Amino acid sequence: MHKIFGNLHIANILIRVVVNFIIILGSKAHSVTFNYYDNGIVIFGEILPKDDKVFESFLNAATKTIFLSSIGGHPPTAMAVGKIIRNRHLSTVVVNNDICASSCALIWLAGQPALLGPDSKIGLHSAYLKYDDNFIEEDKVTNLLIRDYLNWLGYSANVANYATQAAPNSMKWLSQEDADNLHIAYGIIPDENARKATLYDTIPQPFVRSKVSR
Repeated sequence: MHKIFGNLHIANILIRVVVNFIIILGSKAHSVTFNYYDNGIVIFGEILPKDDKVFESFLNAATKTIFLSSIGGHPPTAMAVGKIIRNRHLSTVVVNNDICASSCALIWLAGQPALLGPDSKIGLHSAYLKYDDNFIEEDKVTNLLIRDYLNWLGYSANVANYATQAAPNSMKWLSQEDADNLHIAYGIIPDENARKATLYDTIPQPFVRSKVSR
């Protein structure tokens, strides 16, 4: 059963972070971007090796929430980020109408709690290996690591099967029915998209895009 989060503090953070996403979406970065916001950190873009070290450098005692917007990247790095999040009991958020797919979803599942907007999307598929000729095949070793990771998070074998079920060139979008059947608990956060246009007029200069060089 999903818990409806009406907490005004969470809603306030959501409104503000949407502004940051609008700023970031205008960039052409090819790798993940980290930004501070209040008691949270925004993770946007492709997750690459060593990004877990960059992420860890951004954390401080005030960090409570991790905002996610990514279509994936390097699974081992994503799982390392997820373990940091779980060990620190941080919440994960995908703002409304945004996407967190592939490796990003592995990070989202680590949240305590994991939160979504009403129309956010969480996508999962099998890990894969891509060769120079663009040939793609299932990465069975990484899929085993994903299973171990999800077990470490406390999820059942059924969740591990679900997370690696879709073919590498497809995506399994998490539905409410699937989440209920798999006992994946998450919270629904308020939809504040209607306020984007008004807030956009008050956006300051973009934040510094990176803190640590890879």
